[in-house]
Amino acid sequence: APDATSAGDHYNPQEHSHALPPGEPRHAGDFGNIKANAQGRADFDIQVENITLNRRLNPILGRAVIVHARPDDGGQPTGNAGARLGCGVIGVENPNSATRPTPSQQGQQ
Repeated sequence: APDATSAGDHYNPQEHSHALPPGEPRHAGDFGNIKANAQGRADFDIQVENITLNRRLNPILGRAVIVHARPDDGGQPTGNAGARLGCGVIGVENPNSATRPTPSQQGQQ
């Protein structure tokens, strides 16, 4: 759906309450807040133990990741983060695909 509602609710296979990392327990899909720079670029690095890419514990491969309009405040049930602004799918890059741009090329895009 254009508003990303087709992605469904927060990923919560263990039926925990919503929380911000590093809070435990929390939804498997609770990654916390990411801040973009003035150009709209954001880098995100997190290590968690409540998900796996494609193994038994809460696999996320093929699931959606949502960008919301406001910061997640940790409130129930989903953090009061507002409208969904963007949606993507968690995947694995095909090693046979085109090469990634270099950092200097990325700044030009």
